[in-house]
Amino acid sequence: MSLVFAALALSLSVGGSAQPDAPPAPSVMAEPASAAAAREWLALIDNGQWEESWQQAGLLFRSEITSGRWTHQLRPVREQLGGVVSRAFLNAEPAESLPGAPDGDYVVLQFATAFETMPEAVEVVTLAKEETGWAVIGYFVRSA
Repeated sequence: MSLVFAALALSLSVGGSAQPDAPPAPSVMAEPASAAAAREWLALIDNGQWEESWQQAGLLFRSEITSGRWTHQLRPVREQLGGVVSRAFLNAEPAESLPGAPDGDYVVLQFATAFETMPEAVEVVTLAKEETGWAVIGYFVRSA
């Protein structure tokens, strides 16, 4: 299974999974530079700019999923979640290899995100370092 499809396995059941006693605590780790790229990209999907989010994604992402399929899979999930109430950086995990991806310079970021219908969620955004800078190659949302 490719990285994009693994990340796009947005099989979250809004309201259907058990909620933990407390939301994840924000990390004391400072946000890395890659977080700015992730936040810019997340703003596109927050605003329903599906095509633009696909265009701004990394090469690996765009090679694995078409813009139309991305929109078809992402739109209903994000619409079901509702708007973003808050988003806080949790942590960053650098990596040199990821399943289904060539070796490279990667970072997996986690954000504690409150959506209108899922107040305790974690967004996981995977980025790859490309010639033009950090680019999103994976995204998924899970219940915290």
